[in-house]
Amino acid sequence: MSLATNLDTIHILAPLVTPPSFKAGRKAVGAKLTLVELAGMGLKRYNHPVGEYIYHFTFIPKYRKRRLVGKIKQRLSGLIKFCAQINEWEVLELGIEPDHVHLLIQTNTEDSPSSIMQAIKGGTSKKLREMFPDLAESTYLKSFWADGYFGSTVGTKDLVRVRNYVKNQVKHHEKKER
Repeated sequence: MSLATNLDTIHILAPLVTPPSFKAGRKAVGAKLTLVELAGMGLKRYNHPVGEYIYHFTFIPKYRKRRLVGKIKQRLSGLIKFCAQINEWEVLELGIEPDHVHLLIQTNTEDSPSSIMQAIKGGTSKKLREMFPDLAESTYLKSFWADGYFGSTVGTKDLVRVRNYVKNQVKHHEKKER
């Protein structure tokens, strides 16, 4: 499967070539995913393993600058969803605040949390700095994002609660600022 590379000119994904900065660090992509109903849960089936790998990630721009607004926020959302699509992941929820990002994502068995974040942060950093050269980060920093991230697994019992938490970040931060 291959997708668009010219992210500077497209807003919607079109079939072309996969940019290497968005590919997760795995050697071979497994077979097409099929949904298996097992004990009432929607699990994904791969070549051999069957499972549900859902992570909640939070990451911030360098120096926690409040840069994730307007066009940058829109582009970032598209870039993250693009990265997920080419790696056969599913973005369950995405919350972008001015100074941080919450991401609830279902991934493959082959992808570790660090390779997922490397693909997302590395790819989006490169493209955001190319698309928005006026940002100070574009000229003197190697990365748009701060080092590190928060990551945790999400079980089926907590999925609804975590999804609502990510979805309602705007309300959560409005309460804190009062």
